[in-house]
Amino acid sequence: MKPPDVSPAILAFDTATSALVAMPWPKFRMNFGRPILISIAGRIFLFINDTHYLGDPPPPPPLPSIWGRTYQPHQPQEPWVWTAVGTPEARLPFTASCGHCHALHPDGCTLFVSAVYWADESEQGTFSFDTDRLEWTRHGDWRLPFLGQAYYVAELDAWVGICRHKGGTGHVCSSDVVPVGAGPTTLPRWKLAEERLFDRECPRHLGARLVHMGGARFCVVEYTWHEGDDEMRCKGDPDGWYVGPPRVVVRLTTFGVKYGADGELRLESRRARCPNVFNRAHGFPDTYPVAFWI
Repeated sequence: MKPPDVSPAILAFDTATSALVAMPWPKFRMNFGRPILISIAGRIFLFINDTHYLGDPPPPPPLPSIWGRTYQPHQPQEPWVWTAVGTPEARLPFTASCGHCHALHPDGCTLFVSAVYWADESEQGTFSFDTDRLEWTRHGDWRLPFLGQAYYVAELDAWVGICRHKGGTGHVCSSDVVPVGAGPTTLPRWKLAEERLFDRECPRHLGARLVHMGGARFCVVEYTWHEGDDEMRCKGDPDGWYVGPPRVVVRLTTFGVKYGADGELRLESRRARCPNVFNRAHGFPDTYPVAFWI
């Protein structure tokens, strides 16, 4: 969260204890775009221009005993803080907001990121980050075919994600996994599913996110404007801020992925859920839905 009038914070929700903690952002010099935030090998990594991670949370304070009973005083727990990796090898070789896709390697400790350049063409290409050695490796100036996060599917031995190419927008695609430890490589073989899950060119489309539900099962969460609010899309408020329509529609589509008899990527058991309509809490457009699977 980056509210304009208060200190920015990151909310962390513990699914085991239902505890909610507001953690401060680590210190950095970027005030635009979004960082890459992902869980790798039991730690939460945040990539901005430097690399930061959250290790094990601090232990709770000891509980005193009064008359044989454990007493829980109202005392704050030590904060869960970020650890900065200050080595040159851990510094991002690209601008974080220009990383258009990322995927975790099946080894569980290597992250692959494809980025476009911001100021230097050397920033464009595909890179991997080793969380054991805490260093980046450049694999070439090619980019993975995904948009957003892609996920490894063991049944296919491949990454699966939403296609970024113009002819494949709204489709799911798969890609062979890049070997860990390899130096410069070429674009791995990838396949495009024939079925389209959403129309990115539709005027009401805002954004979509792919959620991995485990195994070969996925869900696409799509945001669109409500069709009854079309006439409000270009209006603004007296202060000059953009004001979007008051309602947003959330569409869910679940499906499985597999390879067909000829090796083509296919979707199976596709099911579209009834869309839900929500009133938006503010005037700024929500372009990318936030969704995850626990």
